[in-house]
Order: sequence, then structure tokens, then C-alpha cells
Amino acid sequence: MDTQAGSPNIRFSSNRKGTRFFVRIEPERAYRFICTGPCSERLEPQAYVVAIRVGEADELIERKVGIDESTRVVVSYRDRSGVRRAGYVLLTIGAAVLVSTYVYSRSDQAAGIVTLGAGAVGVAGMAAGFRLAVTPNGVAIRTSPFSQY
Repeated sequence: MDTQAGSPNIRFSSNRKGTRFFVRIEPERAYRFICTGPCSERLEPQAYVVAIRVGEADELIERKVGIDESTRVVVSYRDRSGVRRAGYVLLTIGAAVLVSTYVYSRSDQAAGIVTLGAGAVGVAGMAAGFRLAVTPNGVAIRTSPFSQY
């Protein structure tokens, strides 16, 4: 990765403040820190793996991009930690309903259809909660020529 004066200018930007940009050339495994966006850098035209880190997260999100002459790299990041938190809450509520249904079903007053319905609600709550709890953050890395902006 050479930063010669004749290399194309690359502009990095993101919708999130504090996004850090890294690049590497395959098959290399090590990334080179470029900048904290928005910023510009000069890189040789070729295929790179661009990686980002948002905020203080340890997660390194990477995508392959082709760098031509003058290129703009734009990152759109959507934090979905609130969705995951809601998933954990729903998962916990579903488990609580399932356990209480089991305890209720052991009593003499248990009605079969009520127990079956409550058990189904508990299982459905747990399934929906699990699905939400594993929702990844939304990331899109786009490239375009400067002339489009």
C-alpha cells in the first residue's frame, strides 16, 4: 500500500462519528489504520478489504471494495443494540411464562387448554426473543467516484 503523490485520492466518510477506517490487500492478514472519518488518503488503485470500527466497539466489520481513480467510500452504520436488548427481555419473559405454566400444570386446578395455550405463548416468546437477541448491526459500505458527489 503505497501513498505516492500520483495515487488516487480516496475519501472515507460515515454516518457515525468516530468511525475508524482500516485497509488491507489480500492475502495479507494485517490491517493498516487509515484515519478516523471523515478523511482523505492516497492509495494505489486495486482491490482492498476495507474494515471499520465504530466507536469503542471491538467488532471489526470488513468488506471488499475496488479502488479506482478517485473514489469515495461511504459507510452507513445502524446500531441495533436496542433490538437485541428487547430480544433478551422477550426471551426472559417467554422463559418465565413457560416455567410458570409448568408449575401451574402440576396443580390440581390446571385446565388442559389453558396450560397448552400458555405453554405455546412461552415458547413463541422465547423463539421471537432469541431471534431479536441475535440481530446484527446494520452496515453498508458503498463506493462511488467523486464525480457523483
